[in-house]
Amino acid sequence: ALNLYWTQVRMMYSCFEANVRASDSSVFEHEMPGGQYTNLMFQASQLGLGTQWSEIKRKYIEANKLCGDIIKVTPSSKTVGDFAQWMTSNNLSAQDVLDRADTLDFPTSVVEFFQGYLGQPVGGFPEPLRSKVIRNKPKIEGRPGESMPPLDLRKIKQELRAKFGKHITDVDVASYCMYPKVFEEYQGFLSKYGDLSVLPTRYFLGKPTVGEEMHISIEKGKMLIIRLMATGALIEGTGARDVWFEVNGEVRAVPVEDKNAAVDTVTREKASSDPGSVGAPMSGVVIEVRVKEGQEVKKGDVLCVQSAMKAPPKAKGGRMLSLINHIVKITMNDGRTLMGKMLAFDRHMNLVLADCEEFRRIKKKRKQGDQEVSESVEQKRTLGLVILRGETIVSLTDEGAPPAADDDKKSSLMPGPGRGMPAGRGMGMMPPPGGVPPPSMAARPMPYGMPPPGMPGGPPPGMPGFG
Repeated sequence: ALNLYWTQVRMMYSCFEANVRASDSSVFEHEMPGGQYTNLMFQASQLGLGTQWSEIKRKYIEANKLCGDIIKVTPSSKTVGDFAQWMTSNNLSAQDVLDRADTLDFPTSVVEFFQGYLGQPVGGFPEPLRSKVIRNKPKIEGRPGESMPPLDLRKIKQELRAKFGKHITDVDVASYCMYPKVFEEYQGFLSKYGDLSVLPTRYFLGKPTVGEEMHISIEKGKMLIIRLMATGALIEGTGARDVWFEVNGEVRAVPVEDKNAAVDTVTREKASSDPGSVGAPMSGVVIEVRVKEGQEVKKGDVLCVQSAMKAPPKAKGGRMLSLINHIVKITMNDGRTLMGKMLAFDRHMNLVLADCEEFRRIKKKRKQGDQEVSESVEQKRTLGLVILRGETIVSLTDEGAPPAADDDKKSSLMPGPGRGMPAGRGMGMMPPPGGVPPPSMAARPMPYGMPPPGMPGGPPPGMPGFG
């Protein structure tokens, strides 16, 4: 039973596997820790360096020697890994780093290592590389904790509670003191998504299927029953979709980023060797600009701060209103496909379609020689005006706006003889052309008291004025 449990756990976390199927004997050369091996491989693929993994391992050896052949444990191993990826992306050798160290922009983790934030390596820092890397930044000699200023933990706790809420504990204070940026990012995640630790692993790592119910206990005695109902069309320009859930019987629509959506690619100017052209040391996002237009800069000045992490686009609200009078394609939970002009919708995702057509695939059997074979045939049926319940809709796709209607053609009539004249109360009717009455009015009016032709009998009894 225990083996089966861990087998299922590994299947859940298989999305984090680095696809390493065999041992790598090159570990005796680069001396990379086992945990970092797979993590660094994943990071390299995220930075677009996945095809240069062999080169990164060679640069790891050179970066380790440049750092002084240090003992590689967290976080010193991260420094060497960042150093190796930076050298690979900039096509730098160890000799290039030594020759141009006073002009290169090193990763933050490498600069802090040479400043002494991680302590003193055995044998000390290699010089003059250390001085060229940190330049005018302060050095830490000895154990970093000895020179740290004292912290007012009570004051920090009060500031964190004022910023993030009263849920901040002493453990949170310790986390903030050690990793302030990471802690603030985590609190921002909590404020946006809530505490996801209550989610079962199955739904934290993978999406549910349409119609599947999730039972989530958010606290003692409080259970949420959530069912995925439908996924809306891709919202252009945002990369998001409206996803409809039923939460304890109430329908809610949530905009969710679709990471598989196609986005427009923006091409940036590539740096060259011309004067005034400044190239980025790595692929990433500019998160802060330190200079202004027209400002004079000199060699070694910081122009901007760049992050290798890609910032996700901000998702906007739904645009169901923009689909009104558009032709939409609806996929139902029973496999049918409906196409029609959407006239209305409500918060429960109930839709009204006009000029609706239904498409379904049915299996028909036919004889082929001595055997019966079944084939799938699409069957089309015109439904007209329909109302669809939101809980039966799986997906909705915008097929475009309907063609513009030509109102002049709809209101046009066949020309014919006649003339226009004023008409009103007390005015006689316009005589027909030639004075000949229409055929329907040529006969003499039928007198009262006479039954219509073919209708026997006289007026009903007791009706005066007849006879």
